[in-house]
Amino acid sequence: QVTLVANVITNTTTAVIEDTTGTRYVDASGAISLSATDSSAIDAIAFGVAAGGGAVGVALAANVIANTVDTAVTDTTVSTDSSLSLTSVSSSIIRTLAVGVAASAGFSLNVAALGNVIVNKTRSKISGSTVTAADDVSLSASDVAPSLIPDWILPADRAHELNDNLADSPIDLDANILAVMVSVAGSGSTAINVALSGNSITNEVKAQIVDSTVRAGVDAAGVVTNPDADVRLGADSKAGIIAVTVGVAGSGNVSVNATGFGNVIANTIDASISEGSTVWAGGLVDLDAGDESSVRSVGLSIAASALAGVATIIGANVITDTTTATIVGSTVVCGGALTAAAVSDAEIFGFAGGVAAGGGAVQVTLAANVVTNTTVASVAPKVVTDAGGNIISTTGSSVEAGGAVSLRAEDTSSIDALAFGVALGGVGAGGAALATNVIVNTIETAVRGSTLQTDSSLTLESESSAIIRTLTLGASGSAGGFSLALTAVGNVITNHVTATIEDSTVTAWDDVSLTAEDIAPPTVPNWMLKSDQQAKLNDCLEDSP
Repeated sequence: QVTLVANVITNTTTAVIEDTTGTRYVDASGAISLSATDSSAIDAIAFGVAAGGGAVGVALAANVIANTVDTAVTDTTVSTDSSLSLTSVSSSIIRTLAVGVAASAGFSLNVAALGNVIVNKTRSKISGSTVTAADDVSLSASDVAPSLIPDWILPADRAHELNDNLADSPIDLDANILAVMVSVAGSGSTAINVALSGNSITNEVKAQIVDSTVRAGVDAAGVVTNPDADVRLGADSKAGIIAVTVGVAGSGNVSVNATGFGNVIANTIDASISEGSTVWAGGLVDLDAGDESSVRSVGLSIAASALAGVATIIGANVITDTTTATIVGSTVVCGGALTAAAVSDAEIFGFAGGVAAGGGAVQVTLAANVVTNTTVASVAPKVVTDAGGNIISTTGSSVEAGGAVSLRAEDTSSIDALAFGVALGGVGAGGAALATNVIVNTIETAVRGSTLQTDSSLTLESESSAIIRTLTLGASGSAGGFSLALTAVGNVITNHVTATIEDSTVTAWDDVSLTAEDIAPPTVPNWMLKSDQQAKLNDCLEDSP
């Protein structure tokens, strides 16, 4: 029995003002609004069943979403007596169930593989243009994790209510990928089962002003006409994967089960002003980039037989995101405050376990969880290099702010992992549970190769509060022979947290403050004990060991 299933969505959704001739422009007395939204969904069920004296079953399923969602003002001139807003939103989701079963009186073999991929580009961009607005100019790009529960099961308002009720629990019903795979092989003699699952999200979420002149509440002569007119760029992502992979093999003689899974999120989230742009705002300028990626994974491998049982499970969960809020090789002048904030909150919850039972039993569990994020808020130069990487030219940024200037980069990565392996045999049993958890992040705020002037204060604040919470168990038992259990766990946190002013000229009317901190967060998760209660508990334990 062979089952092959594939579902693919590739959409392009755009709202654009563009002039390829160089002779046309847009002039509006009212507000200008560009909006592009995509909410693609794949709901898939794939199953295969093979039965007989000898049975072989193969079930392969793949689901792919690769969309482009753009709002843009490109190579043109736009004027409005009101505001300009560009909004791009993507909320793609894949919900899939794959089941493979092979059963026979003699020999059975079952192979099940499931792959889900989301590769979206969600962008809001002003490039090569001149924009003049009497009021706010805002660019927003968002990648949203929709509800796992379809609207036809639970209406949207009820889903929001349910999420609110679960807000302080470890359960989150929002994700971009929900993947459940169950693979089973059973026979009277020999059963072999292989279950493989892979899920990947690689998105671009960007709000950018590139090679453009943008004025908000400022006329062509540089005179402020509206001190409340702001320029805001926001890029945020909440990518999520929930995956359950189960493999089972059972027989009267020999059973072998191998389960493998991998879940990867690698996103780029960027709010930036770059490529020689000039931005004027009567009010404030705000660049905000936020990342809330999460992977929640469960993997199980079970093998049982009268004679010999072998179960292996190998799994990895990886988040490697880049979150930036930057001014690069550009000029920014604002009457109010200037804020650039990049915040990353990556979370991995991983559960991997294996059980082997038989006259002789062998079980191996290998689990890895990795977070490697880069989070940067900076004012920096544009650097041009040749093919060999040699610097040809450097163009610094220039910032003048009437209010306070604040650069903030924050990372709160966390890994919660449980791995176990159990082997039970009548004659002999061997079990191994090996787990590793790694966090390697870069958190940076910087003013480099640029000029910055403020009529208030300058603050650079970099903060890391990464944590790994893990439990690894290994057990083996034998009725009359030997038993061997090997358990090993390794946890590594290597973060680079910096706040830097380098090769720059900074003039501030008030304080200049640089802070780089690595903080030890509470070992008790917030869903078990709220932050205020944790603070009270810490106060009570202050004089204890």
